[in-house]
Order: sequence, then structure tokens, then C-alpha cells
Amino acid sequence: NVETLRNVYMAEKGKAVTRRVLTCIGEVKKPSIIIARIGTSFREIINLCEPTIENFVVIVGGPMMGKVVFDLDTPVIKTTTGILVLPRDHPLVLKKTLRIEYIIKQSKAACCQCSYCTDLCPRYLLGHELYPHKIMRQINFGLDLPYEIIQNAFLCSECGLCEVFACPMELSPRIINQKIKENLLAAGYQPKFSGKEENPREMKEYRNIPSSRIKNRLRLDKYDEDGRRPLPVIETDPDQVEILLKQHTGVPSEPVVKIGEQVNEGDLIAEIPKGKLGARLHASIKGKITYIDEERIIIKK
Repeated sequence: NVETLRNVYMAEKGKAVTRRVLTCIGEVKKPSIIIARIGTSFREIINLCEPTIENFVVIVGGPMMGKVVFDLDTPVIKTTTGILVLPRDHPLVLKKTLRIEYIIKQSKAACCQCSYCTDLCPRYLLGHELYPHKIMRQINFGLDLPYEIIQNAFLCSECGLCEVFACPMELSPRIINQKIKENLLAAGYQPKFSGKEENPREMKEYRNIPSSRIKNRLRLDKYDEDGRRPLPVIETDPDQVEILLKQHTGVPSEPVVKIGEQVNEGDLIAEIPKGKLGARLHASIKGKITYIDEERIIIKK
């Protein structure tokens, strides 16, 4: 995305990523664009935007692919893109917090094998051999289908269109695919694909879904006006930041600072372990290192 492109440019100039641009909308008085220091808590950002209700949770990462977060002291990381403030009983929150056991039982009881989840799947329409309805059939009934059907769950991008719009029974092929991938990877399974170039299916251009319809299905149309007008820009200035050591692809970074050490914004505080995949982490404020463990580094002014 645009910010990743900017960060690549900044990296070429030798400048560290210490801020993240994100949006905070939903049940807030002042929907805003936030320039947040990495490590700023969600609580501080939401307070800047003035929540309009008391019993709320946040969805981080967007309504389609984002996750529900109940802990408001969760810090902003390099990949945080948005904070959506919603009531705890909002239909989207309830759907995203269903247990997988219930989702599977619901699927066994209600899936009618209409194949709409496949017909509208963006990955299927791009030409990939991903058939969500066949995966649902396998999970629901344990049929003896070729292993490629289940393996192809790895092709799912988890966009959420199947659960939000395609399925007339409001089931969640996305979550099923997600859990299949998690379980297979945990078992050490590595998918094998042909690598051949895929050709988009001929119906692709006729199966695009208007974003307005999706907002309506998500019950988010009441916040639609927030996205249509220019939003104010607010920059955070926290007294404390919590830098998570695992906020990137690969393994957690290793601290290179000690408790009590003074750091300036942009100073290296955690390094990539030798021979591993990861990312460096830098101080987002000037202050003192007050806490270090295997998961985080805390800096206070």
C-alpha cells in the first residue's frame, strides 16, 4: 500500500519507521486520521477521538479481514491500519467472536451447497483452483474428496466476501479456510502448487460487488458519512510506548538495549536474530527503557 511504499523510500534514506498512519472511526465523536507513534495504546487514540458509548470493543485492520480486540491497552504496531470502534453487541462483533466449534456445527446444519461462495470468490475468479463450497462439503460431511481440495485452502486470501455477502445462510468459509491453514501448518504440512500462470475466469468482470452493498451487509452504513468527508489529522504524543518484539513476518526481534538506558527517537532497540527472518525495531519516542521481556520493550519519557 501507499504507506509501505513511503516506508521503503524512508528506509533507503536510512530513516526508521517510528510512526503509523491509521484511521479511527465508528462510535467516536471525532472520526480522525491518526499519525500514531509505534507503541501508542488503542486507549489513548480512542480517547483523542472521544468515544460516544461506554461498552465498546475495537476491530483492528478493517471490518472484512480485521480482528476483534477487547484489550484497549494493545499497542499500535507497524501493520496497524485502522481502529473501528463498535458496540460489543454489534452483529459484526458477534460474528467475528464465534468459536470455531459453533461455526462448524452451524455449517453442518445450514450449508445448502449452493456454491455462491465459490461463484463470487475473488481468488476463484482470478483463475485459482479454490472451491470454498467443496471445502465446506468436505468439512461438513467428511466426503472422500481429492486432498488438493483441502490443500487449496492455502489459496484463500481471507478477504471475507464469502461470509459477508455471498453465503445466503451467513456461514463463514473464510474462518474454515483459516483454521485449515493453521492446523496444517502446525502439523508441518507444506502445500505444493504447480506454479503455472492462472487465467481469469470469463465471469470475473460481471461479479464485482459494490462497496456500498458490503457496508450495508456489515451494518456499517451509519458510519458511511465519516468516510465521505475529509477527516482531521491528529498526531499522538504519548508519555509511554510499548514496542512489541513480534510485529512482522518471521521471528521476534532481540533487544539490544538495557533497562535504564536513554534512547532517542529512531534509535535501534531490537535487532533481527542472526540467520533468521525478521525486522529491526526502533524507539518511537525519546525516553528511558523501563521494561524488557521476551515480548515487549517499554519506553517512558
